[in-house]
Amino acid sequence: MHGLATGSDAKQGWMLILTAACVVVVLAAVAWRAGSDWPAHRGIKATALGATVVAPIAFVAWLIPGPLGAGWARRSGTPASVLAAVGAGGSAPASSTASKPGLHVPFSAQLSGSSSQATNDNGDAVVKITTTMSSGASGSMNVTITGQPLDNGGVSMTSGAVMLGPVGQPQLYRGRITALEGSRFEARVSDGSSTINLSANVRVDGAGSVSGTVSAQ
Repeated sequence: MHGLATGSDAKQGWMLILTAACVVVVLAAVAWRAGSDWPAHRGIKATALGATVVAPIAFVAWLIPGPLGAGWARRSGTPASVLAAVGAGGSAPASSTASKPGLHVPFSAQLSGSSSQATNDNGDAVVKITTTMSSGASGSMNVTITGQPLDNGGVSMTSGAVMLGPVGQPQLYRGRITALEGSRFEARVSDGSSTINLSANVRVDGAGSVSGTVSAQ
């Protein structure tokens, strides 16, 4: 629990495999110890054996909405510098620093634009946010969020797509939202050779006008 709850690598495959191996070894040791010299101390040993069944179920029930849920690294206190380097979901660092005409990473920029919301054939809400970047980067960032509409007018996201690019190449980088909490989201986009981790704060007023900030690593 400590390893998964306090780190930024909780969603990495190697971390989950390592944790599962540790859990299996400990449970096997408890079962072997409880089964030795049976039926001596039957009550205590039966309790221990029962714990080897209940504990993994409780662990998984905590793991899915916790470390494997959106935004856990930030909620657990991971420093902002680490989040910027690896992404909110605990992803690996970007393979290289991106440098494209009109878009030089890292950067921090202001956002302005508009937002619209529609309903698709499945009854899901589709929010489209179109923004222009300025004061730090020249280009655009367009976001599409799909999910269940909420009573407060928001959306419970099931998927989120992001396109980023310099002036004249608005779709140069494509990717997805990796974490969404209120008006803030984390995303990872790539042009096939380099990757950018985005951290954005997007505010939408009642008229659909968008303002905010975005930083890229």
